[in-house]
Amino acid sequence: MPRPMDIIDPKKDLDKIEDSESPNDKNDKNEEVFEIEQAKSGGTFYLVLGIIALVVATAFALYILYSDKSSDSSTTQEQVAVASQTPEADEEQTLEPAKTTTITETATAVASTANFGSSSVRVANGNGVEGEGAKIKTILEEAGFSITSVGNASKTYDSSIIFFKSGKEDLADALKEAIKDNYQASTKESDETVGTYDAVVVLGKE
Repeated sequence: MPRPMDIIDPKKDLDKIEDSESPNDKNDKNEEVFEIEQAKSGGTFYLVLGIIALVVATAFALYILYSDKSSDSSTTQEQVAVASQTPEADEEQTLEPAKTTTITETATAVASTANFGSSSVRVANGNGVEGEGAKIKTILEEAGFSITSVGNASKTYDSSIIFFKSGKEDLADALKEAIKDNYQASTKESDETVGTYDAVVVLGKE
């Protein structure tokens, strides 16, 4: 007579399998589980450490970048400040010699006319224009010359000329400079023409 089929109980079979395992096998499994858990913990630790390192590196890079920009901005402002001051300094250096030159020229002109205050000068009107002799006399006296005589020339002159006594060339040049705004005169040495005067200013048509 056939035997009825045994009904398999999985739970009982599993218990049998577990009971059949030796203590060493159980210890090995426990060690494997511990190692897996430890590996997971180690991986998480290194992941967190890597994230922290990345954040620190990013922050440091941003700090360096900001510092460079601040340094460049400060340098640019200093360069602009220096550049804005440079033209003023150059202008002052340019103007100073001009002022000195003007003062020197004025002092030289005053000194040159003051040296001829004792010289005798005659003004002769040779252009036929009434009152020109008196006009030039006033101009020369204001310049510091001593005009001892004013009158008309013996003839008409087309060009103005200043006759001077020998050794009085400087006086003639100073007289020429003093009347240059009114007359363009030439100079000529002639003791015979000037007579007792140191110089004679003859006014021509020019």
